Parts: sequence; structure tokens; C-alpha cells
Amino acid sequence: MLVGVIMRIPNKLSDEFSIQLNNLHSNISQKYLEIVKKELQPQQVNVMLADASVTQHDTFDPKKITKFYEMLAGKMKNWSSQGIAETDRPDLKRPHVLFATLIENYSLSSYFGIQYHALPFYKLDNRIKDIQIEIMELDDKVATTKGEISRKENAVLEEELSKRDIANLGFEEMLTTMYNDQQLYNELTRKVDDIESDNPGYLDMIERKDELVTELKNMIIELNRLSLVLVDHNQLMTGEEGVAVYFDLEVIRKGEKSGTIEIVKISSTVKKTIKDRFEEVELALKEVLM
Repeated sequence: MLVGVIMRIPNKLSDEFSIQLNNLHSNISQKYLEIVKKELQPQQVNVMLADASVTQHDTFDPKKITKFYEMLAGKMKNWSSQGIAETDRPDLKRPHVLFATLIENYSLSSYFGIQYHALPFYKLDNRIKDIQIEIMELDDKVATTKGEISRKENAVLEEELSKRDIANLGFEEMLTTMYNDQQLYNELTRKVDDIESDNPGYLDMIERKDELVTELKNMIIELNRLSLVLVDHNQLMTGEEGVAVYFDLEVIRKGEKSGTIEIVKISSTVKKTIKDRFEEVELALKEVLM
């Protein structure tokens, strides 16, 4: 007797009912994979790498899969859905849809999703190389100017500290003195700030570099990579690329769902309706493929 089974389909159970559901799932998953392959045909585009070299890379439009989910929802007559959702990490995307249907005191849900990586590239634009060169030149100039400013700041600080007979103090003692003398701290800070203010070219270079970095970031585009293979729930959770479809059967006890199913207690009427719901999904996929 099969007791305490978590009814996720597909599974490795050997009873007749589970085998029937696994076979139905196999048909559904193959049709779903066929649709994804058709809808997400990769397109090759030219892009630039970080070193400004040009390469070609495949990508696809993820909006097509969400459009498919909308079409599928319109054909799932005995199923309800809360709409399309997306698990979105910086590089890993998972658009998916969950359908559910009630059969007496059982809840059957079906999950359709894909998981893919979004990879950053630069769009094809010769301006990128010019930006990178200007940033490198600015880095050199900023480093040189910063060194000159630091020498001036050190000289001013040494002079001011000598006037107050604290230049020869140890580092910890000097910090304590400056911390306890707010007037001294403010005056030294003002003199250091004045040195940077007297070098407007330095501040201009910093501002210009920030502008260039922002411009470069705005030229980044994302290309999408998807492995057109079936993956299960566990593989989704570990971040594998692929196409996923699975079903969960839960029993409702006292208004609460439970994944613990006693298959032998499922009536023949309920079993038939569950199989009918699977076949409805398969038919909906066939209609979308037409």
C-alpha cells in the first residue's frame, strides 16, 4: 500500500495510477519543449566584448514565452491561474506560470517555466573603444595629479602640526590630540579641502570619468542563453538552464493543503478526473501548436 507519498509528477512510483500520470506528463513535457524550441528560436547578433573586440552571440526574445503562457491560459478551461511570474536574479531569469484545478478534495497544479541566463555585452558601437581610451588616459592624469595634491597636503599638515609642537607625537597621540581639539581638526580639514579646490582640473577629471563610466554602463545590453533541454524542479532550484514542467497533487484536509497523499484512498472517479485534467493540458498544448 502506497502511503505518505509526495505526489509530484513525474515521479518514480510503480503503481498503475502513477505510471499513467508519468506517461501523460511525458507527452505534455515533450509538446511543451517542442513549443519552446519553436517560439525561442535563437538569433545571432553582433556584440562587443570588454576589450572592444567584435563577436557573434545567440540570443532570444523572452517576451515570446510570456505571450505563449497567455495563449495557454486562454485554453485551460478547467484551470485557474494567478498570472505570469518571474524569479529574477541579476544573471538568472525564470519566467513561469502556475495553473491549478480542484477535484473534490484534491488540488492539482501544473507548473510551466524556463530558466535562462542573461549575459552582459556591449552593443556594437565604436564609441565604446573611444570611451575606454579616454577613461585610461584620465586614470593616468588623475593618479599623477592626486600624487601632487597629496604631497602638498602632507606639507601643509606637517607645517601646521609643527607650529603647534605636535609634529613629533606618535601616531596614536596625534590622532587623540586632533580628536579632542575640534577647532584644530576643522582647520586642518579646511586647509586640505582648499588644496583640492585650488586644483579644479582634478575635480573636473573626476567628474568627466564618472560621466564616461555612466555612458559605458548605458551601452551594456543583455543577451539570453537557454539550454533547450528538460529539467526537473531540483535542477531549477540549483540554477540549471532549461525547460521545466511538472505537476503537484495535494489533498485538502480541513481547508489546508497537504502533499501527503495515500494513493490507494483516491477514488476511481477522482483518478479519472485527474487524468482528464492532464489530457486537457495536453490538448491545450496541441491547440497552441496548430
